[in-house]
Amino acid sequence: ASSGYPIPSSPSLSTVSGGTRAATDGRARIAFVREKTMMGISNEASISIPANNLLKITSPSSNADYDGWIPIAKETLTPGDIVQQIAPTAPIAFGTDWTEPVGHMIGTGTEYRRITGPDLQRGLHSWNLLFSTAYVMYLSYSKVDSIVEAPGGTFTGPDGQASSRAGRDKFQPMGRIDITTAASGGSGSGSGGGGGGGGCFTAAARVRTKERGLVRICDVRSIEQWGNRADVVETMPGNWGLVAKVLRHRFNGKMVKLGPGVYVTEPHCFAVGGDWTPAALLSKERRWFTGTTYNLEIMGENSCYMLKDGRVAHNVLK
Repeated sequence: ASSGYPIPSSPSLSTVSGGTRAATDGRARIAFVREKTMMGISNEASISIPANNLLKITSPSSNADYDGWIPIAKETLTPGDIVQQIAPTAPIAFGTDWTEPVGHMIGTGTEYRRITGPDLQRGLHSWNLLFSTAYVMYLSYSKVDSIVEAPGGTFTGPDGQASSRAGRDKFQPMGRIDITTAASGGSGSGSGGGGGGGGCFTAAARVRTKERGLVRICDVRSIEQWGNRADVVETMPGNWGLVAKVLRHRFNGKMVKLGPGVYVTEPHCFAVGGDWTPAALLSKERRWFTGTTYNLEIMGENSCYMLKDGRVAHNVLK
């Protein structure tokens, strides 16, 4: 995530006559789209929809840095908002409002339940990915906008044009991310940016825990595996959080050296000067790594954890 991504204001909702639905409640978010990925998701707005009416979302103001916007909405107040624009290649143009179809909203697809707080709202989000499918993203840092983007979005295999565009003038290439979606369940979406995307730390990275001191990230205890014996880790100086999961990924690619034996994937972000900064910008030392990488999923409000050297590393709840 990056503070360079603007978070859109909550959308303006209204209703228009149409459809055959009984009275219901609706809610919606909007997201900015750039390079076929969502790069800023708004807070939620809600509205009562009378019988035989359709939800209408007013377009956000135009933003020259983005290709358009998409609606994320649902017609009940149960958890989860559904992306209503199927094709990432076709965001809605700024200035064009969205009205749900006469057949009413899409009820299945990429669903967002835990988009809470600016770190997740500013992440890179792909949507409507297929189960059990390998995808590729090429990350690039804009020296002009101070944001991370994924040229061309998400691909099902290597893409030479996207790889080349990641290093175009005034952009710093940050490497390739390989993602394989789950066999079933979940939202069917992928998310990069802060700490997600199929990489992160080598096993030697040490994390500050409350009871056991410095522990290698591969040996951290999670609620998922250890129950009430899970580790509590320092998230910010003096703040602590329970470890929900230890995420493990197979990784093959360039990594950034942080210290003796400690490497991290290039897009992983760290707290620097009040912003989240990719590891690729923190060190020039690289190595090629093939093996298992680790990340932590932390319970609580702070989407981060502290390493031995005091660095605050981002994590993304999945």
